[in-house]
Amino acid sequence: MTGRVFIINRYFYPDESATAQIAADLALYLANQQVRVIGIASRAVYDDPAGLLPPHETIGTLQIDRLATTRFGRASLPGRMIDYLSFYALALVYLTRHLRRGDIVICKTDPPMLSVIGAVAAGFRGAKLINWLQDVFPEIAVRLGVVRLPTLVVGLLRRIRNWSLTSAAANVVIGQRMRDHLLSEHISAAHIHVIPNWSREVVQPVAAARQNLRAAWGYTSDDLVVGYSGNLGRGHDYQVVIDAAAALAAHPRIRFLMVGGGAAMVACREQVARLGLSNVQFQLYQPFERLAETLSVPDIHWVTLKPDLEGLLLPSKIYGIAAVARPFIFIGAPDGEQAVLVRQWDAGFAVTPDDSAGLLALLTAIDADRAGLQAMGANARTMLDSFSSATALARWGALLAAVAGR
Repeated sequence: MTGRVFIINRYFYPDESATAQIAADLALYLANQQVRVIGIASRAVYDDPAGLLPPHETIGTLQIDRLATTRFGRASLPGRMIDYLSFYALALVYLTRHLRRGDIVICKTDPPMLSVIGAVAAGFRGAKLINWLQDVFPEIAVRLGVVRLPTLVVGLLRRIRNWSLTSAAANVVIGQRMRDHLLSEHISAAHIHVIPNWSREVVQPVAAARQNLRAAWGYTSDDLVVGYSGNLGRGHDYQVVIDAAAALAAHPRIRFLMVGGGAAMVACREQVARLGLSNVQFQLYQPFERLAETLSVPDIHWVTLKPDLEGLLLPSKIYGIAAVARPFIFIGAPDGEQAVLVRQWDAGFAVTPDDSAGLLALLTAIDADRAGLQAMGANARTMLDSFSSATALARWGALLAAVAGR
């Protein structure tokens, strides 16, 4: 490739949010292939409104330019919208100044509809656009009820979004159901590529003898630890788990662990405090260097997606869970993409968000007979071969070469 590749996302290395990590993985992979790569992000830190990263950084041949956006953080919707608007404006200025013919700009979806900024700048400068969709806006905001917009406004936003997808050289989605949604929006199948997210190869199973964090957090080998790790947002349904925890409050062995943050994590923590549940523990995000050990603390994890968000969002945390050979319980639509996956690989279980009794019975049965957990964890680890970073990054490399050669 003779042109440069710009990767733009509101968060980037060394931020430890999921989208920042995989964006950095792709950037470093391309840089190692002798591609000139520039990462564009804000100076903000995902889970620390007071954090401030330097405006410029160089890692080998990878260049990172960070924009001086506002930093109200994710706590309030108005503050978040101002952060979005400042990022849009500064990103447009940056791209129109720096892009040139032959360059490729890869736009992720934080902030939402960043593809529109990318399409305008790429079209103006004669560059090529690849959209990397982690979620689909405005549909996701409408279904979550985050904002109340008139039907005409929603329709206009969809048309603008679809224009940015149609004008792109390629659109990368992370699941088949998301591909189906774009097809329903009349985006050409030839311009849609499914490349799932991945887990880093450095995340490996941790031997029981080295699981010091489990003891440090107060768990014994007899405890059945049911864990959640990462962002718990508005698209995630946790009520069925809290109901199960409340019903198991007096159980001597079944414990619940929540590691991470997010808007719903705050609400979940408040509800647990109101109910006085001593069997639910919360921990903040842990450094990436401890991710394997953190994910190894639970015996089984749970992953959730509200059913009406299928095709608009896809939790990627199953890759890290599988990397440490842990099974997971998917809480969501019974025909959802990850419900199908967990059954296909016998890597855990699937329950619906309204089935509190079913989850309670499942956890009680697992505690009584834990023999199958290890086998399911091994199956999850085998499943991960289909979602390895080596496979995904090689597909990214092939796609970029094809786009550059057009």
